[in-house]
Amino acid sequence: MHIVEREKLSYIRGKTNQPKESEDGYEKWYAKNQKVKRWLLMSMSPEIIKRYLRLPTAQEIWSALSKAFYDGSDELQVFTLNQKAFTAKQSDRSLFEYYGELTEIFCELDHWDKVVMKDLEDIAAYRKSIELQRVHIFLAGLDGDFEQVRGEILRKDPLPDLEECYALIRREAFVDPLFSRPGIKLLIGKVPLGGSTPLTPTKVPINYVEGNVAIN
Repeated sequence: MHIVEREKLSYIRGKTNQPKESEDGYEKWYAKNQKVKRWLLMSMSPEIIKRYLRLPTAQEIWSALSKAFYDGSDELQVFTLNQKAFTAKQSDRSLFEYYGELTEIFCELDHWDKVVMKDLEDIAAYRKSIELQRVHIFLAGLDGDFEQVRGEILRKDPLPDLEECYALIRREAFVDPLFSRPGIKLLIGKVPLGGSTPLTPTKVPINYVEGNVAIN
């Protein structure tokens, strides 16, 4: 847009004060204001132009447009992202894939976060609250295989942050590779000839690396 390229945002944000007609600088302000008004009006369809043509300043036109056409998209975006986060589940996916999905959502939420704080203690408390919520979301969406380690993490004081929780869960997957995750199979013994009792199921030795299973 011409307004940004030509450094005239202050005229639509109301940061360039309008001088009185009797004051020096009025003619210069008026000429620039008219130029910005023209840029705004030229970007509109003929049906819309007539609603704003008579407004005296670019800032008033911009303000009226914002009220008329702003659809709350910021809030809608935040709502959609929160909905995705709260309903996210591992659902037999690899731990890496599930964690990656959540961290991507959380990064988007950070981008849309409009909370402004000045006090350092308040900032720290706010960040801790957000981190705690995200840990709960991550743990709640894990598959049932991680029920035990999830409980162990929740009993920790203080509770680990999100990255530490992921590291603990991931470590558990390596330490105990016989979790019943997707791709980890049970080798069921065949019924011996002349017998009726099947052999005891034997777990296949595997190497588990973030959802990729190699049977030795």
